[in-house]
Amino acid sequence: MRHLFSGFLAIAIIAMVGVGLWQKNGGEFELPSIGEASLTKQAANIEKAATKAVDAEAAGEAELRRVADAVSGMFATSFGGFTEGAATDVKITIAGFPDAGLSIDELSLYGADADAIESVVNGGEWTELRIADRIDAKGIELFGLNEVVELFTMQMMGLGPAETEESYALAESQAEAIEEMEELTDGDLDLEMADEPSSDAPFTINEYKFAIDRLVIDGMTLYPLSGSAEDDGSPMAIVAKVADIYRASSYECSAVWNMVGQFDFETPEIAMDIEFSSGFSGATGWMRGDLENTVATDIAMEMTQHILFLGDDGITNSSQTVKANGWRDMKLATLLGYLADGALPPMTETDVLSLGVLNIEGQVDKSNGEIISTMDSLTLDLSSFHWLMPTAVGVEVDGLMYDVPVLLDSLLSTMSMGTGGLDEEEQALYDQVIAIVEEQGLTKPVVDLDLALSWNPEDGATAYDVDATLREGMRKVVDVDVVLPNYERISTAVMQEDGSQDWSAVEGLFEEDLAFGGFYLSLEDIGLLEDIFAMVPKFAALIPAEDNPQAGMIAAQSPEALRQMISGLMRAGATQVASEFPPAVGYVNAIADFVAEGGTLVVAVQPPAAPLKMDDIEALVSAPDATPDSIVEGLGVRVEQSGTDDEV
Repeated sequence: MRHLFSGFLAIAIIAMVGVGLWQKNGGEFELPSIGEASLTKQAANIEKAATKAVDAEAAGEAELRRVADAVSGMFATSFGGFTEGAATDVKITIAGFPDAGLSIDELSLYGADADAIESVVNGGEWTELRIADRIDAKGIELFGLNEVVELFTMQMMGLGPAETEESYALAESQAEAIEEMEELTDGDLDLEMADEPSSDAPFTINEYKFAIDRLVIDGMTLYPLSGSAEDDGSPMAIVAKVADIYRASSYECSAVWNMVGQFDFETPEIAMDIEFSSGFSGATGWMRGDLENTVATDIAMEMTQHILFLGDDGITNSSQTVKANGWRDMKLATLLGYLADGALPPMTETDVLSLGVLNIEGQVDKSNGEIISTMDSLTLDLSSFHWLMPTAVGVEVDGLMYDVPVLLDSLLSTMSMGTGGLDEEEQALYDQVIAIVEEQGLTKPVVDLDLALSWNPEDGATAYDVDATLREGMRKVVDVDVVLPNYERISTAVMQEDGSQDWSAVEGLFEEDLAFGGFYLSLEDIGLLEDIFAMVPKFAALIPAEDNPQAGMIAAQSPEALRQMISGLMRAGATQVASEFPPAVGYVNAIADFVAEGGTLVVAVQPPAAPLKMDDIEALVSAPDATPDSIVEGLGVRVEQSGTDDEV
């Protein structure tokens, strides 16, 4: 039991640190409501909570050594010295890898219960184990992991290290460590590794670095593994193990200051260097899969890729910085409980999942050192589910800017790797096109977007709504309403008598239940049409007259004359369909007015008797007494244009 708990404790600690340092257990820690605080303010609140005084004594040397001894089955811990309330120069290594592990300049445990830890390790009954009121570690750094990470990564990729004396020694050490881990955990760990190194070196890690200035975890608590899934090696069995580990922990809040990392590796074909950092990250309210809030600030990531056989032409660099991001109100505890048992929740239990809300502020993306895009903010709402089916998805993007020349240069550079890029004539034409776009002020378009998708599980009513604006260009609003199968219909069709699920019948349900509720499209011109017609003659002038005589005619037109010409051609075309479908004349004329004048164009199909099933629409269109006017009336079709001061 001692070894089993030690192994479990090691896995749980690694999982919690790796997942991003979130979480909550008790009710002592409170934050202002999310809607009242920006991400940076939330981060400040978490930082304040993580640095407030702790109402508990720091563990002394004796207690720290007792805790270290309790987990010695998996970790070897050494202390360089002790000061008041802290251990210094701490080294923690995994059994079997004495030269690789974690170094900590200063480690303090507040409110640690060494008696409880020892009791659990020695086989005592337990339902939960509070490790400490606070874990405070300063100067954390991974060391000696290049060879270990390289070996594990290659094994995951099905490869092997080079045939060297060192690699054989490392492989032997690894094999012994894996065997010991499996014995210590009574078979709960089942790790398969290659028996011997291979004769080549397809994967080499040049640098693997991870360091943190300070880590604080308040209220860290562990729970026994309780999953009952059969370990048959299936993907579901692997998912069950992971779910069980995530359910086995909670803590009140956590904070990480100045995290930096680097992963530099190469294969015979490619070399890649990835660097990342964050100024601060913290979290509150992790409870066995449920997350209250997590925030990170001053995030940066840079990736340099080198396709080696292309030489210097094969080097690309991309980077991203984010002022702050956060994720809140995630609820996974119920779902993880079922997954830990190797099963999905029954379709009769519908409140099992929420993926919460993601927020991003101040994102900047670069390509080869130049800004390719910026975004003021993004909100992604994935909080609404019925069983495992989303009932609402919301996306809000504010101030998304793309630098068109930089974007195109990046794409062209990637597509032309090893080919020498554009020739002199192509480059000259490209530069002229960019100059025309730049003259109209369209090289850095800015977009705002609101998108919502909803499905009502009670009646199947489904809506898709988009409101997108190209600043100083065009606003587009789209609303689509349909009816899809409701949840009761789906679950009844899917669930079998033996409890299994058969999703093949769902396709037939969609054919039976699909109904059309309405469609609405609105285009409001706020400058884009003027820009387009200003650019078209200039683009046409770039085409040699001998290649396209019509291009010369277009190039000779003024922007206003070209608009009126296109509008007139559209009106002329309307007369050709008048005899077949008279209502189309008004529709085409409305579009022609929009081209000529701008304003707002509305295209709508809104049946008075909505929703209409496909059979209803077919009957309306093919009725013996059907006329164009009756079809238009039955479908509620309208196409209208209005000036900027009119309402449609």
